[in-house]
Amino acid sequence: MNVLQSFSITDVSLYASCVAIGYLTLALHSGFQSALGKEPHWVKIMLLCVASAHTALLAQTVWGSHHSGEVALSLGFAQVLSVVTCVGVWLFIIESRWVAIDGLRPLALGFPAIAVLLTVWITPTPVVLHGRAALHVLVGIAAHGVALLACGHAVLLLALSRVLKNGSTAAWALGLAGHCPPLIVLERLLIRLSIWVAALLGATGVLGLLGGLLKLDHKTVLTMLSLLAWLAIPWGYQSRGWRGAKLCTGVMLATGLLILTYIGSRFVLQAVLHR
Repeated sequence: MNVLQSFSITDVSLYASCVAIGYLTLALHSGFQSALGKEPHWVKIMLLCVASAHTALLAQTVWGSHHSGEVALSLGFAQVLSVVTCVGVWLFIIESRWVAIDGLRPLALGFPAIAVLLTVWITPTPVVLHGRAALHVLVGIAAHGVALLACGHAVLLLALSRVLKNGSTAAWALGLAGHCPPLIVLERLLIRLSIWVAALLGATGVLGLLGGLLKLDHKTVLTMLSLLAWLAIPWGYQSRGWRGAKLCTGVMLATGLLILTYIGSRFVLQAVLHR
Protein backbone atom coordinates (compact mmCIF):
# COMPACT_ATOMS: atom_id res chain seq x y z
CA MET A 1 0.00 0.00 0.00
CA ASN A 2 1.28 3.47 -0.82
CA VAL A 3 2.26 5.47 2.21
CA LEU A 4 -0.07 8.26 1.14
CA GLN A 5 -2.97 5.86 1.61
CA SER A 6 -1.98 4.93 5.17
CA PHE A 7 -0.55 8.25 6.42
CA SER A 8 -1.51 11.83 5.91
CA ILE A 9 0.45 14.25 3.79
CA THR A 10 1.59 15.92 7.02
CA ASP A 11 3.08 12.65 8.31
CA VAL A 12 4.98 12.11 5.04
CA SER A 13 6.23 15.71 5.07
CA LEU A 14 7.42 15.33 8.65
CA TYR A 15 9.20 12.07 7.83
CA ALA A 16 10.88 13.61 4.77
CA SER A 17 11.86 16.69 6.78
CA CYS A 18 13.52 14.51 9.42
CA VAL A 19 15.52 12.69 6.73
CA ALA A 20 16.57 16.01 5.17
CA ILE A 21 17.60 17.41 8.56
CA GLY A 22 19.67 14.28 9.18
CA TYR A 23 21.51 14.73 5.88
CA LEU A 24 22.08 18.45 6.50
CA THR A 25 23.36 17.81 10.03
CA LEU A 26 25.92 15.31 8.76
CA ALA A 27 26.91 17.57 5.85
CA LEU A 28 27.42 20.61 8.10
CA HIS A 29 29.31 18.59 10.69
CA SER A 30 31.70 17.32 8.03
CA GLY A 31 32.03 20.81 6.60
CA PHE A 32 33.20 22.22 9.94
CA GLN A 33 35.30 19.17 10.77
CA SER A 34 39.02 19.67 10.41
CA ALA A 35 40.49 17.95 7.35
CA LEU A 36 43.08 16.30 9.60
CA GLY A 37 40.64 15.30 12.31
CA LYS A 38 39.25 11.78 12.52
CA GLU A 39 35.50 11.43 12.05
CA PRO A 40 33.78 10.15 15.21
CA HIS A 41 32.13 6.75 15.00
CA TRP A 42 28.65 8.15 15.60
CA VAL A 43 28.78 9.96 12.26
CA LYS A 44 28.96 6.69 10.33
CA ILE A 45 26.18 5.14 12.43
CA MET A 46 23.94 8.17 11.92
CA LEU A 47 24.65 8.13 8.18
CA LEU A 48 23.56 4.49 7.98
CA CYS A 49 20.35 5.33 9.88
CA VAL A 50 19.52 8.35 7.67
CA ALA A 51 20.26 6.44 4.45
CA SER A 52 18.04 3.57 5.63
CA ALA A 53 15.25 6.04 6.47
CA HIS A 54 15.61 7.58 3.00
CA THR A 55 15.38 4.14 1.40
CA ALA A 56 12.28 3.30 3.42
CA LEU A 57 10.70 6.60 2.37
CA LEU A 58 11.33 5.78 -1.29
CA ALA A 59 9.99 2.25 -0.89
CA GLN A 60 6.71 3.62 0.41
CA THR A 61 6.28 6.67 -1.81
CA VAL A 62 7.69 5.46 -5.15
CA TRP A 63 6.87 1.74 -5.17
CA GLY A 64 3.09 1.62 -5.20
CA SER A 65 0.40 -1.02 -4.78
CA HIS A 66 0.35 -4.40 -6.56
CA HIS A 67 -2.57 -5.49 -8.73
CA SER A 68 -2.39 -8.63 -10.90
CA GLY A 69 1.38 -8.58 -11.08
CA GLU A 70 1.51 -4.85 -11.86
CA VAL A 71 3.27 -2.12 -9.90
CA ALA A 72 2.21 1.52 -9.74
CA LEU A 73 5.38 3.61 -9.67
CA SER A 74 5.06 7.23 -8.56
CA LEU A 75 7.67 8.90 -10.74
CA GLY A 76 8.43 12.53 -11.42
CA PHE A 77 11.46 14.80 -11.49
CA ALA A 78 11.68 14.98 -7.70
CA GLN A 79 11.14 11.25 -7.19
CA VAL A 80 13.75 10.31 -9.80
CA LEU A 81 16.20 12.78 -8.25
CA SER A 82 15.52 11.27 -4.81
CA VAL A 83 16.18 7.75 -6.10
CA VAL A 84 19.41 8.88 -7.77
CA THR A 85 20.72 10.68 -4.70
CA CYS A 86 19.79 7.77 -2.43
CA VAL A 87 21.81 5.42 -4.64
CA GLY A 88 24.65 7.94 -4.49
CA VAL A 89 24.57 7.98 -0.69
CA TRP A 90 24.74 4.18 -0.49
CA LEU A 91 27.63 4.14 -2.95
CA PHE A 92 29.39 6.73 -0.79
CA ILE A 93 28.87 4.53 2.29
CA ILE A 94 30.15 1.42 0.49
CA GLU A 95 33.14 3.08 -1.17
CA SER A 96 34.19 4.95 1.99
CA ARG A 97 35.03 1.59 3.56
CA TRP A 98 37.88 1.14 1.05
CA VAL A 99 38.65 4.67 -0.16
CA ALA A 100 39.39 7.68 2.09
CA ILE A 101 36.66 10.00 0.79
CA ASP A 102 35.20 11.38 4.03
CA GLY A 103 36.12 14.88 2.86
CA LEU A 104 33.50 14.57 0.11
CA ARG A 105 30.67 14.03 2.61
CA PRO A 106 29.33 17.64 2.47
CA LEU A 107 28.87 17.30 -1.31
CA ALA A 108 27.55 13.74 -1.11
CA LEU A 109 24.87 14.59 1.48
CA GLY A 110 23.84 18.12 0.53
CA PHE A 111 21.99 17.14 -2.66
CA PRO A 112 19.98 14.26 -1.10
CA ALA A 113 18.63 16.67 1.53
CA ILE A 114 17.24 18.93 -1.22
CA ALA A 115 15.91 15.97 -3.24
CA VAL A 116 14.00 14.54 -0.26
CA LEU A 117 12.23 17.85 0.35
CA LEU A 118 11.36 18.23 -3.33
CA THR A 119 9.44 14.93 -3.24
CA VAL A 120 6.99 16.54 -0.79
CA TRP A 121 6.46 19.70 -2.85
CA ILE A 122 6.31 18.22 -6.37
CA THR A 123 3.42 15.92 -7.29
CA PRO A 124 4.57 12.63 -8.88
CA THR A 125 3.21 11.01 -12.03
CA PRO A 126 1.83 7.45 -11.60
CA VAL A 127 3.22 4.85 -14.02
CA VAL A 128 1.73 1.33 -14.03
CA LEU A 129 4.19 -1.42 -15.02
CA HIS A 130 4.68 -5.14 -14.57
CA GLY A 131 7.04 -6.17 -11.76
CA ARG A 132 10.13 -6.86 -13.89
CA ALA A 133 9.46 -3.81 -16.03
CA ALA A 134 9.28 -1.67 -12.87
CA LEU A 135 12.64 -3.02 -11.70
CA HIS A 136 14.02 -2.42 -15.19
CA VAL A 137 12.98 1.24 -15.00
CA LEU A 138 14.30 1.80 -11.47
CA VAL A 139 17.67 0.15 -12.17
CA GLY A 140 17.94 2.17 -15.38
CA ILE A 141 17.27 5.36 -13.42
CA ALA A 142 19.95 4.32 -10.93
CA ALA A 143 22.43 3.72 -13.77
CA HIS A 144 21.80 7.19 -15.20
CA GLY A 145 22.16 8.68 -11.72
CA VAL A 146 25.48 7.02 -10.99
CA ALA A 147 26.70 8.06 -14.45
CA LEU A 148 25.85 11.69 -13.69
CA LEU A 149 27.54 11.29 -10.30
CA ALA A 150 30.66 10.00 -12.05
CA CYS A 151 30.54 12.90 -14.49
CA GLY A 152 30.30 15.40 -11.63
CA HIS A 153 33.17 13.60 -9.93
CA ALA A 154 35.23 13.95 -13.11
CA VAL A 155 34.56 17.71 -13.17
CA LEU A 156 35.64 17.93 -9.52
CA LEU A 157 38.80 15.98 -10.31
CA LEU A 158 39.66 18.31 -13.19
CA ALA A 159 39.04 21.41 -11.04
CA LEU A 160 41.17 20.10 -8.18
CA SER A 161 43.93 19.08 -10.58
CA ARG A 162 44.00 22.58 -12.07
CA VAL A 163 44.02 24.19 -8.63
CA LEU A 164 46.98 22.12 -7.50
CA LYS A 165 48.82 22.59 -10.79
CA ASN A 166 48.43 26.38 -10.80
CA GLY A 167 49.13 26.74 -7.07
CA SER A 168 46.08 28.94 -6.51
CA THR A 169 45.84 30.71 -3.14
CA ALA A 170 42.17 31.74 -3.45
CA ALA A 171 39.99 30.86 -0.47
CA TRP A 172 37.68 28.59 -2.48
CA ALA A 173 40.66 26.77 -3.99
CA LEU A 174 42.30 26.19 -0.62
CA GLY A 175 38.96 25.01 0.80
CA LEU A 176 38.47 22.60 -2.10
CA ALA A 177 41.96 21.19 -1.76
CA GLY A 178 41.63 20.91 2.02
CA HIS A 179 38.41 18.89 1.97
CA CYS A 180 39.17 16.60 -0.98
CA PRO A 181 41.27 13.43 -0.90
CA PRO A 182 44.49 13.17 -2.97
CA LEU A 183 44.13 13.01 -6.75
CA ILE A 184 45.10 9.33 -6.90
CA VAL A 185 42.27 8.51 -4.48
CA LEU A 186 39.78 10.49 -6.55
CA GLU A 187 40.93 8.70 -9.71
CA ARG A 188 40.45 5.30 -8.10
CA LEU A 189 36.98 6.31 -6.94
CA LEU A 190 36.15 7.43 -10.48
CA ILE A 191 37.15 4.01 -11.79
CA ARG A 192 34.98 2.29 -9.19
CA LEU A 193 32.03 4.49 -10.13
CA SER A 194 32.55 3.51 -13.77
CA ILE A 195 32.38 -0.15 -12.77
CA TRP A 196 29.16 0.51 -10.84
CA VAL A 197 27.61 2.17 -13.90
CA ALA A 198 28.59 -0.78 -16.10
CA ALA A 199 27.13 -3.23 -13.57
CA LEU A 200 23.84 -1.31 -13.34
CA LEU A 201 23.58 -1.06 -17.13
CA GLY A 202 24.17 -4.81 -17.39
CA ALA A 203 21.47 -5.44 -14.78
CA THR A 204 19.11 -3.12 -16.68
CA GLY A 205 19.63 -5.14 -19.85
CA VAL A 206 19.09 -8.46 -18.08
CA LEU A 207 15.86 -7.25 -16.45
CA GLY A 208 14.67 -5.86 -19.78
CA LEU A 209 15.41 -9.18 -21.46
CA LEU A 210 13.57 -11.16 -18.77
CA GLY A 211 10.63 -8.77 -18.92
CA GLY A 212 10.43 -8.93 -22.72
CA LEU A 213 11.13 -5.21 -23.02
CA LEU A 214 14.25 -5.28 -25.18
CA LYS A 215 13.82 -4.55 -28.88
CA LEU A 216 16.45 -4.18 -31.55
CA ASP A 217 16.10 -0.42 -31.87
CA HIS A 218 18.26 2.67 -31.45
CA LYS A 219 17.89 2.69 -27.65
CA THR A 220 19.13 -0.88 -27.30
CA VAL A 221 22.07 -0.20 -29.63
CA LEU A 222 23.00 3.00 -27.79
CA THR A 223 22.72 1.23 -24.43
CA MET A 224 25.12 -1.49 -25.57
CA LEU A 225 27.55 1.11 -26.90
CA SER A 226 27.31 2.99 -23.62
CA LEU A 227 28.01 -0.20 -21.68
CA LEU A 228 31.12 -0.79 -23.79
CA ALA A 229 32.20 2.82 -23.20
CA TRP A 230 31.91 2.46 -19.42
CA LEU A 231 33.78 -0.85 -19.50
CA ALA A 232 36.54 0.80 -21.56
CA ILE A 233 37.24 3.34 -18.80
CA PRO A 234 38.70 0.91 -16.20
CA TRP A 235 40.42 -0.99 -19.03
CA GLY A 236 42.08 2.20 -20.26
CA TYR A 237 43.08 3.14 -16.72
CA GLN A 238 44.75 -0.22 -16.09
CA SER A 239 46.11 -1.06 -19.54
CA ARG A 240 46.64 2.26 -21.30
CA GLY A 241 47.52 4.48 -18.38
CA TRP A 242 44.63 6.91 -18.78
CA ARG A 243 45.01 9.59 -16.14
CA GLY A 244 43.90 13.14 -15.47
CA ALA A 245 42.17 14.93 -18.33
CA LYS A 246 42.09 11.86 -20.59
CA LEU A 247 40.34 9.79 -17.92
CA CYS A 248 37.83 12.55 -17.13
CA THR A 249 37.12 13.13 -20.82
CA GLY A 250 36.36 9.43 -21.24
CA VAL A 251 33.88 9.55 -18.36
CA MET A 252 32.16 12.63 -19.77
CA LEU A 253 31.85 11.08 -23.22
CA ALA A 254 30.46 7.84 -21.75
CA THR A 255 27.94 9.87 -19.72
CA GLY A 256 26.89 11.82 -22.80
CA LEU A 257 26.37 8.60 -24.74
CA LEU A 258 24.22 7.16 -21.94
CA ILE A 259 22.12 10.32 -21.68
CA LEU A 260 21.67 10.26 -25.46
CA THR A 261 20.22 6.74 -25.15
CA TYR A 262 16.88 7.99 -23.85
CA ILE A 263 16.81 11.75 -23.38
CA GLY A 264 18.53 12.48 -26.69
CA SER A 265 16.42 9.99 -28.62
CA ARG A 266 13.20 11.39 -27.15
CA PHE A 267 14.30 14.91 -28.10
CA VAL A 268 14.97 13.87 -31.69
CA LEU A 269 11.66 12.00 -32.00
CA GLN A 270 9.53 14.74 -30.44
CA ALA A 271 11.30 17.99 -31.33
CA VAL A 272 12.85 17.11 -34.67
CA LEU A 273 10.69 14.36 -36.16
CA HIS A 274 7.49 15.42 -34.33
CA ARG A 275 6.55 11.86 -33.33
